[in-house]
Amino acid sequence: MLDETFFRRWLEGEMSDDEVSRIGRKAFGDDKEWYTFKKIIDGSQGLKPPENKTREEAWSHLVTKIDSRPPLPDTPETVIRPLYKKKIIKYLSVAAAIIIIFGVYSIFSTKNPTIYETAMSEIKTITMPDHSVITLNADSKLSFVEGNWMKDRSVSLEGEAFFDVKKGTKFEVNSEVGKVTVLGTSFNVKARKERYEVACFTGKVAVSLFDNQSEKVLSDGLATKIMNRKLLEPFDFKPESIAGWKYGEYYFEKQPLKEVFEEFERQFNLRVKINTDIRGRVYSGYFNKEDKENALELICLPMNLQFAIQNDTVIIY
Repeated sequence: MLDETFFRRWLEGEMSDDEVSRIGRKAFGDDKEWYTFKKIIDGSQGLKPPENKTREEAWSHLVTKIDSRPPLPDTPETVIRPLYKKKIIKYLSVAAAIIIIFGVYSIFSTKNPTIYETAMSEIKTITMPDHSVITLNADSKLSFVEGNWMKDRSVSLEGEAFFDVKKGTKFEVNSEVGKVTVLGTSFNVKARKERYEVACFTGKVAVSLFDNQSEKVLSDGLATKIMNRKLLEPFDFKPESIAGWKYGEYYFEKQPLKEVFEEFERQFNLRVKINTDIRGRVYSGYFNKEDKENALELICLPMNLQFAIQNDTVIIY
C-alpha cells in the first residue's frame, strides 16, 4: 500500500523516477492503472498559492471548502464498479488528500522563513532539519526556509551564533556585510552592527564580504574579522575566548570598552548608563554570567571605574 511517507518523498523530490515507478507498479500490480495514477500526482506540481492569504487563512479556507461539500445524493441509479476500479478510487482518494496537505504545506513552507530570536540574557539551541546544530547567543536572530532546507542550506544571521554543521550540500550563513560558506564543520559567527568576526573550530570555512570580492579561507584554529572595511588575514585564536559564551563565560582581548558594556547589557538584560568618557579605551579581561556585581567589578576595577546599580540600570562613573 502506498503510504504517506511515499507521497512525501515523491512530492519533495527525494526519490528517483526509477524508484517511484518500481514501488508504484508493485503497489498497483497493473502498469495502466499506475500510469493513470501517476499523471494525477504529476499534475499536482502545478499547484499555485492563493494570493493575499496567510498560511492560516489559506488552510482555514481549504478546510471549510472540504467540510462544506454537499453529500452525494442517494439514487436508485447506483453505478456498480468492478473491484479493481474501486481500488483505483481508493488510491486516488488517498493521493488527493495527501496532495492537498503536502501541496498546501510546500507552497507556504518554501516561501515563508522560519525565524528564531533570542531575548536579552537568553541562549537558544536549534536543531536543523539535517541535524546540524546552531546555538544562538542573546539578542540574536536567525532565519531560514525550512521547506526547502535539504536543497538550500542557507540561513540569515543578525547577532552571534555557533554552528555545528553536518556534512552535505553547501551551507551558507548570510549577514549584512559578509557570508560564510562551508560543507561540514563547526565555527562561530559574530555579526553585530559593524562588528563582524568568524572563527573556524573544525574543518574549513570560506568568508567573503558582500561589497567586494575579498575572501579568506579559514582552517581549524584560525579566525578573521573586518577592520577598516577589509577582511584581515587569518589569525590564531583561543577557543574559549570565542565560544565561551555558550557556557556563560565572556573573554575580551583589547576590545573597545563600549562593546564590553554592550555585551554585559545583552547577557544580564540591564541597561548601562555611562557618565564618563570611555572613547578610545580598550579592555582585556573576562566575566561570567553567574553574578552581575562580580561581572561589573571585573570590568570596572581594572579600568579605574565605579558603578552603581539602580533597579534595572547600571550607572558607570
